[in-house]
Amino acid sequence: MPTNLGVFEDRAVTKTTISVRNAGDGLSQAMKVDPQLLHQGDTVYVVMECKVGPVSFDPIKDSETECERKHVLRAGAATIVDGTLVKTAVEAQTAKIIAAEEERKGIQQLPTNENLTKAHNGGAHEHTPYIGCPECFPDDIADGLKKVGDAAKQVAAAMKPKPTARATKTSKPAAKRTRAPRKSAAKK
Repeated sequence: MPTNLGVFEDRAVTKTTISVRNAGDGLSQAMKVDPQLLHQGDTVYVVMECKVGPVSFDPIKDSETECERKHVLRAGAATIVDGTLVKTAVEAQTAKIIAAEEERKGIQQLPTNENLTKAHNGGAHEHTPYIGCPECFPDDIADGLKKVGDAAKQVAAAMKPKPTARATKTSKPAAKRTRAPRKSAAKK
């Protein structure tokens, strides 16, 4: 999160927002020249040229020391572009938004190989290797560690005491039970 956004009238600027005006106008003009059929549910990527207009500073509710800087952008030229041109940038920004929201909520994710490699290359594992980092522990080392772990399991299994055979219980066959004959009903 940005921390140095400046101060306005003794209030720290802790938040920024954007309002875009006339966005549809620039895109509509572009579609007059280069018409396109868009269908419900389509995802399109729009690039706009915008000019920054008025900027205002609004106090943040329930805070005496913070304010929000609001930018109003006036859209000019706009066009729909092929997603391959901007999709990576949009996905990266979306990932940053999700990460910031999860951090705000206290949600922690397990690191991915990509994140671990970035952290490693940024010097995060400079003094202590991080278990699971593909740079600290390349595949050949990881395979070696797995083999050591497998060997340890085998040794532990070999050292485990084997169950002893139970002594079979010898018992005499149960005595045959005989039924006493039924008494017949008394004759009158």
